[in-house]
Amino acid sequence: MQAIIITSRPQKGDLPNEVKLITKIKPVPCKNEVLIKISCATITIDDINMQEGSALGGIPIGPTASIEKPVIPGIELSGIVEDIGSDISKFKVGDAVFGSIGLPIKREGPWAEYCCIKEEFLFQKPNYLSFQEAAALAGSGIVACSAIVQGCKLQKNQKILIIGASGGVGTLAIQMAKNCGAYVIATCSEKNKSLVKSLGAEKVFDYASTSLEEDLIKENCDNLDFVLDLVGGKEIEKLGIRLLKKSGKFITSVGPIKYLGDNKLGGIGILKLLSYIGWRMFSYSFKGPKYDFVSPTKKTYPFFKQILETNSIKPIIDKEINFTQKEIQEAINYVRTHR
Repeated sequence: MQAIIITSRPQKGDLPNEVKLITKIKPVPCKNEVLIKISCATITIDDINMQEGSALGGIPIGPTASIEKPVIPGIELSGIVEDIGSDISKFKVGDAVFGSIGLPIKREGPWAEYCCIKEEFLFQKPNYLSFQEAAALAGSGIVACSAIVQGCKLQKNQKILIIGASGGVGTLAIQMAKNCGAYVIATCSEKNKSLVKSLGAEKVFDYASTSLEEDLIKENCDNLDFVLDLVGGKEIEKLGIRLLKKSGKFITSVGPIKYLGDNKLGGIGILKLLSYIGWRMFSYSFKGPKYDFVSPTKKTYPFFKQILETNSIKPIIDKEINFTQKEIQEAINYVRTHR
């Protein structure tokens, strides 16, 4: 099979120079795994940060690559079941499926023609989704579900502000929030306002505006029940807390550092980050509004399956590329811009 590999841990920003397209033996599923013939896989900022060792600021999540033990990157996939292990009960050969590689992260991900994945991390592909859409929904959809359905437990007519609403998670979070009957307010770049509006946001604001807080208050977009932060940074946290009801909740998928993963924090930096998040969650639980860090687990999966059954959410795909080394290198550089 054809596969993209890396044979060493790239320096920050150097992943495009390390990826190589090679031919290798097709994997064989373990007893609790399914062999997928890959239709589509995604390239996300998480893929890049994981391979460059800066995910969550540098917490070691994925395996380290070497010449003896190369790594095939990738997390999200869709495709057709080609073979199953002896303990598989949910899927059969020929099923259309999609999913997101769970922990512990495998050495052989889906940037290849075939990939083995544990049964527990797979979902049947709904007919209303293309293979492209299913792959793009796999990881981002679970994060959005964890935030909106589990974290917020949104009720009809509650007000939520989604910061960073035009990204992979944000576009899905809008749709899930609307399905709950919530009043959705969003921030994004000026060029993406029409997109975010089309997904159901009642009010959309340019996040780069120097008067963002004033604009929100002027439009009665304060006294909120929830704020979902998908960008990160202490300034956004402070803004969100000021806009919330005392009984509200600030939920972040990033934390106090904007675009967490862009840089390696080092051991002390990671300890400070975790301490900050832990202290915020503890201290705000007494005085309000509450503070929560989104951390999807297997408990999210039943909620996600229920959403899939409604046929009501679709991811927004930015670009589609071919499975070539050159296009993958270009895509990595593009994804790194957060645009």
